[in-house]
Amino acid sequence: MKISGKNSMLKRVLATLLVLVTATVLVSCSQAPKTSHKGTTTHGSKATRVRNTTTAKSATGSKQVDTKTNDYGKTLLVYYSLTETTAKLAQKIQRESGSDSIRLQPEHAYPTTDNDAVNAWVKLQQRDQRADQLTNTLPDLSQYQTIIIGFPIWSGDVAYPLQSFLMQNESALAGKRLVPFSTSAQADATAVKQTRQTIQQLVPDSQITTGLDLTSSVASANRIDRWLQRVLPAQ
Repeated sequence: MKISGKNSMLKRVLATLLVLVTATVLVSCSQAPKTSHKGTTTHGSKATRVRNTTTAKSATGSKQVDTKTNDYGKTLLVYYSLTETTAKLAQKIQRESGSDSIRLQPEHAYPTTDNDAVNAWVKLQQRDQRADQLTNTLPDLSQYQTIIIGFPIWSGDVAYPLQSFLMQNESALAGKRLVPFSTSAQADATAVKQTRQTIQQLVPDSQITTGLDLTSSVASANRIDRWLQRVLPAQ
């Protein structure tokens, strides 16, 4: 009888323990899933990766913008000047831009004091599609991404020596940025528009940027600086 009583008491103790263990397990299973410090959410035996998508913001709350400075690569200045007006402008641009520079020299010397003679010769060249033979030894154009081109406006168009440079180097200039500047006796929007069309026709695969067009009497240093800052921003 004593043994029987002890067995009965032991069964009651074991039953109580079993109830407690079962309750503990049920409480644990009902809790929310735990999230690891590495962004991994655990659901039972499976793990699902959670990406952190925090967006960097400025003090004003807007998204930060990449303000990396524009880089147009190495620059070459190519120009033609007959009466030194374009040459003086080119020298200012060269100093401000820090570009390499070359002045075109045609084999046929144009008269410097007779505009009518210049225009007559240019008309013959255009009629016969006769380009100037340039005596310059040009650098390797492939090392330059931006080419500044300067010229006087003759007969309402790009001076022929500069046209000759563009014609003779069309393939080498393809894909490059062409930055034109010109000088003329008086402002003429029609002539300026024609010069852009001519450049585009001679080098159709180039990118022509905003030009600078000045009359012979106006070569403002401030205007040159503003133009350079727009077409060749600081690197």
